[in-house]
Amino acid sequence: MTGESHKMQIDSKRILTNGWLGLSAANPQETSDWALTSFAVSHRMWIMGLLLHTLSGLLTVCLVLSISGTSAGGPWSSFNPFKSRVEHDPNKNYLIADENGPWMILATTFAGEEAEQEARALVMQLRKEFDIPAYLHRKRFDFSDTMAGLGVNRFGDRRKMRYRQNVAFDEWAVLVGDFASIDLPEVERTLKKIKSIKPSSLNLDDTKTQRFRGLRKYYKKLSSNPEKREKGPMGSAFVTRNPLLPKEFFAPSGMDKFVYDLNKDWEHSLVHCKGQYTVRVATFQGNVVIDQRKIDEIDRGKESMKSRLAAAAAKANKLTKAMRATGIEAYQFHDRNESIVTVGNFESGSTHIDAIQRVIGEFRPEEIRMSDGTARVQPKVYAGIPCDMEPFPIEVPRYSVGSDYAQAGLFR
Repeated sequence: MTGESHKMQIDSKRILTNGWLGLSAANPQETSDWALTSFAVSHRMWIMGLLLHTLSGLLTVCLVLSISGTSAGGPWSSFNPFKSRVEHDPNKNYLIADENGPWMILATTFAGEEAEQEARALVMQLRKEFDIPAYLHRKRFDFSDTMAGLGVNRFGDRRKMRYRQNVAFDEWAVLVGDFASIDLPEVERTLKKIKSIKPSSLNLDDTKTQRFRGLRKYYKKLSSNPEKREKGPMGSAFVTRNPLLPKEFFAPSGMDKFVYDLNKDWEHSLVHCKGQYTVRVATFQGNVVIDQRKIDEIDRGKESMKSRLAAAAAKANKLTKAMRATGIEAYQFHDRNESIVTVGNFESGSTHIDAIQRVIGEFRPEEIRMSDGTARVQPKVYAGIPCDMEPFPIEVPRYSVGSDYAQAGLFR
């Protein structure tokens, strides 16, 4: 390529470039100013494009989350701005479960042919419109069967009684849950909210099965308290426990973790008794905390008894094994102050009263006639260990795990 042709090619490129810019190469200052302005504008456009691209990605994620719902319940469930904090999927039944918290609020109940439908409508409205985690629970009431009454008939059998209303029905409850503790401030706030709101699904003209709905209007007219008159259709709501959790979960006097751990590994331990009641037949007092390993060493003769409580535990263990060897259903239990031995495992109800009385009678002290004609009371003795003079029934101790769940925050 010659020098002349190379120069013409460069000039043609400059003309094309200046033509695209719409400027003349004859004014270098104007070209320089325009170039700076063009760079600033293009830089702003690039930033705006990047922001729009990022926003588009976020909108896509949000739309995917709103479509998929919150069934996974993962850490992203609260990120989606297009949905309520509380799930309200019409395809789900929202029946209560163990994990819905040990404490709940009973909002209202329904009974009748359309009770389930009306209760479900209220649950969905509370979730969707009021952002309240509501749940359903069904309970069966049967008053058609007989029950044991007080006293006996002329044949010596227990009297049988019937309910005045011979009916059986299902009742649907609407409960608000997910409370780890009854002392949480949100419990009081939610209860106050439930009592004041007025869902359209509970209008007197629409609902037919809400319990005591006919008394609401009557009580409002009679009440002189303006605060009560302003209450909504769930103004009688109250805090209750999750009906699916066992009674021992809420046991206020249940054994703590230390006592439970002290007993769980013992053979024939009372903490593993399945019944609700047992009969206490022997008591051994102590004064210090025991160590099960030391008690085992005492039983094997490797260590002497250095504490009264250790000796008490050893006696309870020996007595329990001796009774078990003769076919007696015996249990042992140890706490910080004493060790006891019990016999039997019984449920509540009149059918078990006779069995408990028989055990008490078997372990009552015996009256022995002395050679001089006097009488002496002798306690029952097994393996050289005397039992108590007055056996009596007790409730089987249970481990209360409610506080452990609350502290761990498993229901938050």
